[in-house]
Amino acid sequence: MIYNFYDVFLGICFFRRYNRRNYHLIATKVDTMNRQISNISHTLRTVIIRPFLFVMSLVTVFCLSSLSVSANEERIFGVWKTQVNDEGSYLHVEIHPCEDKVCGTILNLFRKGDKVDEDYENKGKKMIWDMQPKSETELPSWGKGRIWAPDNDKTYKSGMVLNGGTLKVTGCIALGWPCRSQTWSVVIP
Repeated sequence: MIYNFYDVFLGICFFRRYNRRNYHLIATKVDTMNRQISNISHTLRTVIIRPFLFVMSLVTVFCLSSLSVSANEERIFGVWKTQVNDEGSYLHVEIHPCEDKVCGTILNLFRKGDKVDEDYENKGKKMIWDMQPKSETELPSWGKGRIWAPDNDKTYKSGMVLNGGTLKVTGCIALGWPCRSQTWSVVIP
């Protein structure tokens, strides 16, 4: 027989009336209710709560691991300043997502004295494409992509390594040789 709180409450309220005769009956009802609650809470812990906590811990681990990868990918997105060349010129390149890879587009050419070349013929052209994130590196890095060097009109196999506010960009023609590399700095993250 299941006793509810109301039965016990009424029993306690009228305890004075029944006095000692019904004390034993009330105590028995309270003990029975405590055992039923204990059984229910044990069932809840073993059948519902423990599996739920296990599943939630797995989801948390998965979300945190994917969060760290996406945070690194988001840190690379933005506008980057290329290394200044021998003539004192540099580019602003916007790095952005393209599907599940990373790409980059030339925004502006800056000549000596930080003057924007409004008539730059390569403005808006894709400079980086198909960069894929690498998972087994200490620093966030991307590879298996291509980079186009507008100064010599050559395309290189490329890789990038992000280290704080700098991005080391490397490009190799074939078989890892000859290679060129530059260190870019972030302009707008």
